[in-house]
Amino acid sequence: MGESFVYLLVFRVNCLSQLKGLNITGTLPPEFANLTHLRELDLSRNYLNGSIPSSYGQLRVSILSLLGNRISGLIPKELGDIFTLEELNLENNLLEGPLPPNLGSLSRLRIMFLSANNLTGTIPENFSNLKNMTDFRIDGTSISGTIPDFIGNWTKMDRLDIQGTSMEGPIPPTVSQLKNMTELRISDLRGKQMQFPNLQDLKKMERLTLRNCSIFGPIPSYVGTMPLKLFLSRGIYIWYSLTLKRPMIKSREKSCGDVRRREVYWWLTLGR
Repeated sequence: MGESFVYLLVFRVNCLSQLKGLNITGTLPPEFANLTHLRELDLSRNYLNGSIPSSYGQLRVSILSLLGNRISGLIPKELGDIFTLEELNLENNLLEGPLPPNLGSLSRLRIMFLSANNLTGTIPENFSNLKNMTDFRIDGTSISGTIPDFIGNWTKMDRLDIQGTSMEGPIPPTVSQLKNMTELRISDLRGKQMQFPNLQDLKKMERLTLRNCSIFGPIPSYVGTMPLKLFLSRGIYIWYSLTLKRPMIKSREKSCGDVRRREVYWWLTLGR
């Protein structure tokens, strides 16, 4: 995007959401930071490269989405100065380095999508302040460390995705405080074996993935009270039948809709 593109913008524009999926090339214009009335900046699914300008910390948007581009470099700590931000989507780029602790200052943030990047380091302690978070995804990154106990602060959480990272178990007991969660997807945790996490109070759970997490021991019977929807693909799954009081290993390749009856109540994917 060159100077001609920026020239077309007016300073009272409040939404740039019609620029997604237009095969736009070039770098992110630092001049966007001058759009003081801008409330939404969505440049998803283009071919933008380069880094995110630190000047974007001056934006007062509620939505910032750069999904599906070729943006590289670090996530600038200045994004934590966008106190109006509610949705941050940086998925599927080439971003690297640690998560800026300053993002933990975004008290209004509800959605943070960071999956499919080259991010490293741990989840910053400051993220404990993100108490309005409803959807957090870091799948396919190299983020490491343990899943922090402070996720129990995210009591409004609806969906939590931590699949294919470099993180370690166990799943902290504070996960039991996320009573509004409908989707929990965790896989490939390193470290020692753990028992099945306490999910007894997560009565809204509809989709549950705990794959390759070194879980041992029985599957709790309370899982049968969850309104789970099973979405099966190729592979081996553990089916738990309350009538038989033991797991049955079967291979399936079909979808099974809502599971609310007595026969089968939960599945746990094994292997890859």
